[in-house]
Amino acid sequence: MNPDAHTLWRAPRWALAVLLALLGMLGPFSIDTYIPAFSGIARALDASPAAMQQTLSAYLFGFAFMNLFHGALSDSFGRRPVVLPRPSASWSSSARCRGCPRARASSSRAPWCATCSRPSRRRR
Repeated sequence: MNPDAHTLWRAPRWALAVLLALLGMLGPFSIDTYIPAFSGIARALDASPAAMQQTLSAYLFGFAFMNLFHGALSDSFGRRPVVLPRPSASWSSSARCRGCPRARASSSRAPWCATCSRPSRRRR
């Protein structure tokens, strides 16, 4: 253990264990909630079953690809600079997908469509 651990983590030790458990649970939880919703998502977006399966393949490919490089990047740059950009990239992608003209959302706030890779028209 790091000799300066008491200065790095100021919260109670059990809070670190809870945080790590929640982070470890996030990946399996996202898949376990996504797979049962396949048919509903396909109906809502008018997507084919093959297209829905490709979304899951792309999600799992991201995990497989980053497993090859995450350790080396963390060793080179530290964990924090490697881990922190991922949630912001996810939030940015979600915001761009919200503006997709193919999605049937009632309002659109994002000017870019992630699937079309072109500016989308804002709905009113």
